[in-house]
Amino acid sequence: MSAEVEEAVQPLDLASCDDVAAVRDAARAWVQATNDARAQEMAALRDEASALRDRLQELADQLEALSAQEAALLSRPSPQSEVEDTVGAALLEGIRRAMDRLEDRQEEMLLALSEREAEVEQQLAHDPELGPVCAEVAAFDAKALGAHLPATYLAVLHEHHEARVRRLDAWRAARLRVPLDLDAEPITPEVIVAIRAVPGQPQLARVVLPMRAGASAPDTPQAALGDALASLCSEELRAMVRDGGQVPVAPRFGEDAGLLVLEATLPARLDGSLGEELCTRLTSRFDTSEVLRRAKVAARPTLVPAAWLVAARRAASPRPASQPVRDAPDAADAPDALQSV
Repeated sequence: MSAEVEEAVQPLDLASCDDVAAVRDAARAWVQATNDARAQEMAALRDEASALRDRLQELADQLEALSAQEAALLSRPSPQSEVEDTVGAALLEGIRRAMDRLEDRQEEMLLALSEREAEVEQQLAHDPELGPVCAEVAAFDAKALGAHLPATYLAVLHEHHEARVRRLDAWRAARLRVPLDLDAEPITPEVIVAIRAVPGQPQLARVVLPMRAGASAPDTPQAALGDALASLCSEELRAMVRDGGQVPVAPRFGEDAGLLVLEATLPARLDGSLGEELCTRLTSRFDTSEVLRRAKVAARPTLVPAAWLVAARRAASPRPASQPVRDAPDAADAPDALQSV
């Protein structure tokens, strides 16, 4: 008999019974009371067990819901991946804007050079000494003269004419060889730098230039701003390879998402300072470039995680076919090489 039942049922007391019938009735009453108390206790236990089972079911339902939420959360891209995709798209857009600004500045430089050539021609035509010479050269018609003059006379005239042409060309060249300072607001296109580092192994430096892969360069060196950037980056990467004690192999030109990319394998750095040093050295190269300075191009390198370039490649739409990376020529030959990437 449990303590609860013993407490609810008084002990059996037969002392007050006068006869057997009284004893019988008292015993029956006591048994009935005991059974009733046990039944109440059993009902309470069953109610408590039922409540516990209901609670367990609620907890099981909650656990199942939490498991489903966990599975849904695991199936979603990680926050880092979402951030990388967003940043990658922004990075690609930023490079393309820089590319557009550089191409516009290249066109501005070509226009300014063309206007200067036209101005030089005007000065030549109105020069008191050379103006008549210019008109004489323009009026020279060897074919018409050849019909009326002997060959010996015609040879003398040709020699005289060529001397006049050389004189005019020298006058033009003396004025056109002076570098032109563009009258424009400076632009600051970014050159993207990333270092792919594997502990204990050489590190791969990638430099993404704001240039279309395979774009042809202007014939005028002072207007070939993209080629100037590419040559400066190639020279600096080669210098860093040499400074690291390795054979200064030329960086490799390649293409990624339609953009021109330079790659070079550099000696490993345990302190992770390779990217910062490369940016510092590129900044110095850009700042001392006469071609960039005269075109008002203040290019700046920006160091980003290598994963961002991968995300930028994913963001490229449509994704261009990948081209194999090839060895680049010497920096002095870079402009010709860029035309065939």
